[in-house]
Amino acid sequence: MLGIPNLIGRPIGGAAALLESLSMLPQIADNTAAIAEATQSLPVIERQLAVIAESTSVLPGMDERMETIAAAMPVLVEVQGSLRHLPDSMAGLDSGLGRLEALIDQLMGTLTELGEGIGRLHVALEPLQETAEGVGRLVRRLPGGSRT
Repeated sequence: MLGIPNLIGRPIGGAAALLESLSMLPQIADNTAAIAEATQSLPVIERQLAVIAESTSVLPGMDERMETIAAAMPVLVEVQGSLRHLPDSMAGLDSGLGRLEALIDQLMGTLTELGEGIGRLHVALEPLQETAEGVGRLVRRLPGGSRT
């Protein structure tokens, strides 16, 4: 008798066994239809995974940037510590600038007074200048007075 393997791998024989095996075809068809229905969403899932894979392509660059930030953290902490003293430093500078402004105002007053004094000196020296020019002309007229 010719043996036909059944679904569990044991040989079966005869027409009865063949009919029994054929009777399982509708169940196999139903199961295959259920598998087909369940796998219909796989193309959509594949597209979504591609989008996710594409969006995660920035992660290596992001890792590099995070490493750069992590490497800079000690310097940033040091700068932050220095910034704590900034208000005191600025107050000291403000005070120094106030004193400097007062000194510049005082210097400007002194320069104004000096300019006025020079103007008065110029007025006082003007007659002397005229006299010196007259004496110079007289000296040049004397014998030997035109020597340089």
